Amino acid sequence: MSVINLAGELSLGYFKENPYHCITHVLDSMQGLHYLILNGDISKSLKRHDIFGAFISCLLHDYEHPGYSNQFIVRAKHPLAIRYSDISVLESHHLAAGFSIMFNYPKCNIMENMNYEIQQETRGMIIDTVLNSDISKHFTLLTELKTKLGNNFPTDSIEDRTLILSVTLRIVSTFKMMRDRNTFYKWMERFFEEFYKQGDMERQLELPISKFMDRENTNREQAYSSFLSFVCRPLLVTYLILVDDPDVSNQLLRDGIDKNKKSLEAKVDENGAK
Repeated sequence: MSVINLAGELSLGYFKENPYHCITHVLDSMQGLHYLILNGDISKSLKRHDIFGAFISCLLHDYEHPGYSNQFIVRAKHPLAIRYSDISVLESHHLAAGFSIMFNYPKCNIMENMNYEIQQETRGMIIDTVLNSDISKHFTLLTELKTKLGNNFPTDSIEDRTLILSVTLRIVSTFKMMRDRNTFYKWMERFFEEFYKQGDMERQLELPISKFMDRENTNREQAYSSFLSFVCRPLLVTYLILVDDPDVSNQLLRDGIDKNKKSLEAKVDENGAK
């Protein structure tokens, strides 16, 4: 029952007022992780407690997300930025607050019966995986994965397994980009609703308005297409080499993100022609 208790407590920290970073986002990510574990080729490179850690990382990776970015939190000198010295502020809070629930509520401690060494290793991997979900680390992760692929990767080392988990979490946290078109566009609406909320707050506080967050000067389809092209797709293409399953690749790449990207580009062209 500890799993149910933990999930129930953590669900309370995914705020309903967040259009994007809400409990539905986590459920979407969890389903994506389940799909990859079942259908991809990554599980053979992981230990059982790694897979356990992957699901825990996914469950708490946006716990108590305020609906604002790290950049905003730091610029506004929010108490969380002060506490974590401006470094991966939200990710550090997700971990600290999530583990506080797990370890301070006896009915939520799903790690209590694990061997001590395995428990420590799993906790360390969860920490690294969630910290690596900071968008500022995206391209570093991509470069590291590209460099290692083909060079006897993955090995049994904790570094290689952590890299797999870190990239996997980044993939599943944007799994909505690979969904059917209606679902894809619904999430795009949520994405910009939350972005614009931050842009409005930045304008009110007379802070620089972050890229793509100015509701008065943002072409949503073009901005989202750029996000897919330069952030989501390159990581997915590289990751699918590791997954090594043509059916999964076709479903996620050809029938997923590429089809949605073409739909966005058509809307950009249509709007430009008007």
